[in-house]
Amino acid sequence: MDSCTQICAESEVTIDGQKFNLVDTPGIFDTSKPNEEVYKEIAKIVQKCAYGIKAILFVFEAKRFTVEQGNVLYGIKSFFGEGALNYIIAVFSHATKKQNADKDEMRKAWNPAISSFIVSIGNRWDISPDSDYFPPEHEIHQLRLREIKDLIINTQGSYTTEMLESARQVQERIQREKQEEEKRIREEYEENLRKEGKEKADREFQTQMNILKNKVEQKQNDSITSIVKEIANLIKQLRKFAIACFLL
Repeated sequence: MDSCTQICAESEVTIDGQKFNLVDTPGIFDTSKPNEEVYKEIAKIVQKCAYGIKAILFVFEAKRFTVEQGNVLYGIKSFFGEGALNYIIAVFSHATKKQNADKDEMRKAWNPAISSFIVSIGNRWDISPDSDYFPPEHEIHQLRLREIKDLIINTQGSYTTEMLESARQVQERIQREKQEEEKRIREEYEENLRKEGKEKADREFQTQMNILKNKVEQKQNDSITSIVKEIANLIKQLRKFAIACFLL
């Protein structure tokens, strides 16, 4: 599927009592054909990951390591730096029944490209259990899920970059300004209740809250626009570097 048509999605998951934001990025980091929409989606990811990355689950089919997946890996390293490799966990999907049951069977099937990739990420890998072979209640299904959870939990600290740190500071500023404005609006509401009555105070309160909501959305959009420009410049620099290396 063309990465240009893909969007990121977010949900909250709990692992051993710890809450994590799970950001799904199907194909987004395949930047072989980058365009404005791809940049915007990557910018959204940067926003969502502003407080650091606990782990990057790199999911691909057990049968092959495609050119597109190679581009995705290159994209991750380009945007998050070589240090991101220390936080990548490879998860193999569409494994055979034997591979689901025995990880050594999976290891035997690796070609040199996959083997090299696994070594580059510190041998952090596992198998996505296939319910067609082992239903969710089966011990093997549970074991594979437990192993993936352990890989996430045991990843030390969280990863950040200058881009993520900048995004974090912007998010904190937006949140701080929002809270200050909300406080002002609520104080004004209490005063209007005494002076103008509930009906008019409620109406003015709702108007002010709607204005604030629009302001916050505009600031978030401005933040995305700024990140998009940074991403576009980064890709331009990477392309120049690649061309220079090719010409040498």
